[in-house]
Amino acid sequence: FSIGGLPHLELATQIAAQAHTAGEPFAVVFAGMGITHADAAAVRDTLEARAAQSELVLVLNTADDPETIALGNDRVLRARLADARFFVDEDRKTPLSERVDSLDAVVFQAKLGSIGAKVRRLAEAGVDVIKDDHGLTDQGMAPFGARVRAVQAAVDEANARTGGHTVYFPNVTASADALYGRTDAAREAGCAGVVLCPGLTGMDAMRALAERDTGLALMAHPSHANTSPNADRGIAPDLLMGTLWRLAGADAVIYVNAQGRFAWPVEACLAVNRRARAPLGPHLPVFPVPAGGIQADDVAHWFRLYGPDTLLLVGGSLLEAPDVEAAARRVVQAAREAVGLVGEVAGGAGEAAAGGRVE
Repeated sequence: FSIGGLPHLELATQIAAQAHTAGEPFAVVFAGMGITHADAAAVRDTLEARAAQSELVLVLNTADDPETIALGNDRVLRARLADARFFVDEDRKTPLSERVDSLDAVVFQAKLGSIGAKVRRLAEAGVDVIKDDHGLTDQGMAPFGARVRAVQAAVDEANARTGGHTVYFPNVTASADALYGRTDAAREAGCAGVVLCPGLTGMDAMRALAERDTGLALMAHPSHANTSPNADRGIAPDLLMGTLWRLAGADAVIYVNAQGRFAWPVEACLAVNRRARAPLGPHLPVFPVPAGGIQADDVAHWFRLYGPDTLLLVGGSLLEAPDVEAAARRVVQAAREAVGLVGEVAGGAGEAAAGGRVE
């Protein structure tokens, strides 16, 4: 598979003809699919010497007609997709709400353990809020309602065992006709708050949710907010997130932190913080939530800079630790020590946040 125009077949056959090891016996397996008869002959000629030494296995599927090649590919792909459809349909016969226990059998990486264990470990470590990633909505393999109930059940189990107070914020971002239904489902499942992307739903959707008085905290996520401190047009980040989102009903606003993956200037971060906390008529202050590449080891630094009324969203740097629960406990402890009081720490599903009071 080379860029068009390069002698890819000639290169591949030369590699096969010249490959060797330091005196160890070995054989070359050369496979070609859908190549022309002329190319097949060229391959045989180039590899003739290796074949004579019984060091070659040659597998060639020839076809000069593009339609024949497409037909063969079609048969292969249809069979694979039919297999996939079968297993998807079989999986969907069991509702996700009945799969809570099976979360303990799902492991994406041995060091992290199962999904269920990960959620429980974050809760048992003292993390206050576990939040959905903004990419989680209503995927077919994880329907919103069933997924939210399953995760909340795992959080409730950990709280019951430890006496903790961890809460879970699912992402309710959706079209206008589904937004209220997801919010109601989150409340009925026992969630304490929700995540919303006002850049996708519009700020008025957040205003409408806030005015419904559901008792759920609203965390605004900056996905598709179309704002940047380096932009020469649009709405400045501090005005949009620190003032407008606050006016629209947000209780916490996530923004891009300095020195992270996307790295806003620290001055822009401080400006968001100031607006989030400044007097604004009858509106209460909101939590600024710096996020994006925050390192677990830097928690104390950010609290010294931003102050105690801050939520730090810590993600990959926490979950990549060999012992996630121990790492989460260190983040919680560092947060409490940095703010100089018995603080609370917040986390995300795959992310964790920490603050004088945290999600």
